[in-house]
Amino acid sequence: SYAKKIKEINNKKINALARILGCPADKAAGIYFHKVSGEHVKKGEKMLTLYAQSEDKLKDGLKFYRNNKIIR
Repeated sequence: SYAKKIKEINNKKINALARILGCPADKAAGIYFHKVSGEHVKKGEKMLTLYAQSEDKLKDGLKFYRNNKIIR
């Protein structure tokens, strides 16, 4: 399938997402990036993994990610 290049990762929105997940107070919360700006990504390929201590924070983080253009 066709790969698209990551043009931008919005740092302000990444910061907001991290805070929704529980950062910096919760040391187990965070975001792991599988891809970085300039890399190519195919449909269905993982770009990031979200970590949170509670199911609610994880759901809120996922909702925020889906509703905001964090990665273009």
